[in-house]
Amino acid sequence: MATKLGEKATKLIEGKNFAFLSILLPNGLPMVTPVWIDHDGDLILMNTAVGRTKQKQTTKGKHVSIAIADKTTCTNVAIQGRVVDQTKERADAHIDNLQTNTQAPRNTNAPLPQNNASSSK
Repeated sequence: MATKLGEKATKLIEGKNFAFLSILLPNGLPMVTPVWIDHDGDLILMNTAVGRTKQKQTTKGKHVSIAIADKTTCTNVAIQGRVVDQTKERADAHIDNLQTNTQAPRNTNAPLPQNNASSSK
């Protein structure tokens, strides 16, 4: 059964904040990478391109940790859990929505990669 997101975590996810995904690589070393996230109820959603390390290492059942800090107050939360699923369904619309919601500038010299995979935890 999934853990419910608390009010603090939900506010940070819905804010215009980066999250930091932590995973273990096959050699046992940790990897931390900034990601845009949102949520669907108590599931945390992220998006990455197929073939990237974070996509390969966030397969169903893998342990992950996500830290989110408010960009202005440094209020933060860390959430640990397991990956529930990966899907390509609606992935392009999801990354566009994340970019719009965070108001992040889009690098027009580097278009978003095709075949995005949206991972949810």
